[in-house]
Amino acid sequence: MVGSGIVRLGLLLGGLGLGLYGAAVLYGRDDGALRAGLVADSAEIAVPTRADSVPQSLPAAVLRLADSPLEGPSHPVVIGVAQPVAAPIAEVAAPEASGEWRSVRVSSANVRGGPSTGYGVVGRVSLGEEVEVVDMADGWVHIRIQGDGIDGWVAERLLAP
Repeated sequence: MVGSGIVRLGLLLGGLGLGLYGAAVLYGRDDGALRAGLVADSAEIAVPTRADSVPQSLPAAVLRLADSPLEGPSHPVVIGVAQPVAAPIAEVAAPEASGEWRSVRVSSANVRGGPSTGYGVVGRVSLGEEVEVVDMADGWVHIRIQGDGIDGWVAERLLAP
């Protein structure tokens, strides 16, 4: 008896949902038609152009391009002549591993995003797990675990020497 009431309620709610969805699809569309009395005559409405947001100090050819109606990006794309770079950009190299390996000497340890407990946990290491030492700083060891992708900092006291 109670089960049939729940089924009826489900059918009623499902039908109501479908009805509301159908009404939204059928009547909820706005095709951009201007409704009388709500907006001024369409002839009086100014159509914004890209030139409204372009500095007037640009060359005339660019300003003519910018005077097109707004369709697409809201800002004009100005392409300039490439300038030579004064000095090559130095690439930031990944820290070099020291080749030293240590094992975890506690049941579980947090691997953090930086050398303090103020950094978030990025992973965990377990008892006996071997980790590669990348760097050391103020009682913290920067470790990397090949295969797991874990790269972070562990308190030095949690690793066997």
